[in-house]
Amino acid sequence: MRMFVILMALFCVNAEAAGECYPAFNEKYLIAAIGKKPEKVQVFKDGGMLRHQYSFRKEQTDEEAFADNSKHEYEPQLYVTVYDPPCAEKISIHFYGNEDKSMNEVDVALAGKAFEYLTGTSSTIFENKLNKLKGVQRIESYDKKADSIFVKSDNSYSIQISLK
Repeated sequence: MRMFVILMALFCVNAEAAGECYPAFNEKYLIAAIGKKPEKVQVFKDGGMLRHQYSFRKEQTDEEAFADNSKHEYEPQLYVTVYDPPCAEKISIHFYGNEDKSMNEVDVALAGKAFEYLTGTSSTIFENKLNKLKGVQRIESYDKKADSIFVKSDNSYSIQISLK
């Protein structure tokens, strides 16, 4: 009888441990770390993969898009995609640069906060990695909590983060 009780206790502990995510990741904490409420959240299901895409850009009409003051009113232009939540292992951060090909400070600051939460490295290190993209189109980064690929294509920046 004691053996049965011990086996049941072990089974309950294993079942509870299976319910926790590894690596430790909390989607709600990621969005809170960014420091801005998303304007829109979309849920996609492609085959067996679930994605949550957070858009931090306000929707705008065509007239608003071509107005002189639209740039500041509709910042940031940042998108965060979480793959296979709630126990995600891959997260994508995407944003666009300014019309003059410079990086948008608001987007870089918010993306840096997300990167800091996910990797444990400071946002200053994130900015240094982005600055390396001025001379190349792709760099890889291997940090303590995650591996990342930074890609620049024309005026678009994408960071693919794989949690360890």
